Amino acid sequence: MTGVVYFIQEGEAGPIKIGWTSKCPYQRRDALQTGNSEELHLKGILPDDDKSIESLWHAFYSKYRKRSEWFWPAQELLDAIKHQFPAPERGGSRRPVRSYKSIAKSELVSARVVNTDRGLNEKIDFFMELTGMTPTRFGECALGDPNLVFQIREGRWLRGPTRKRVLDFIETAAVDHGPLQSVGT
Repeated sequence: MTGVVYFIQEGEAGPIKIGWTSKCPYQRRDALQTGNSEELHLKGILPDDDKSIESLWHAFYSKYRKRSEWFWPAQELLDAIKHQFPAPERGGSRRPVRSYKSIAKSELVSARVVNTDRGLNEKIDFFMELTGMTPTRFGECALGDPNLVFQIREGRWLRGPTRKRVLDFIETAAVDHGPLQSVGT
């Protein structure tokens, strides 16, 4: 299922919801707005096909968790959101200048030309960025193959069971080590 991780902030300095939706994130924001007295702002979006990136964000920023999917707006979290795909600006109307679907489609089409497994590549790169782990170390830890990341970047396609082992490694490291920075480099 194709979807996005969204970052919605309550007011200008309120808590931030890190959630996932398969719909337009503006629609999700509008649905949340119904039960909220503060104006909600869509701060950013990040492609995520299977909610694994959302889980990484939740695990990494768990120390700032307010409740459920809502997090205190720590500067570290705000800076990280700023470096992700920013939410498209809205014009004077209720429609975004560039729709979410056109962004997602153009990003996915251009990515498939470069790498046939962009979702996995993004998850690995995101994990390595959060942990500071080198590509060689990641490959060794995940599959015992120091060239794994370099080969994936050059278009290597991982079959189901191998792909699952890599994703399980990422998930286990996120759960076992709490904030991902504690994973060795």
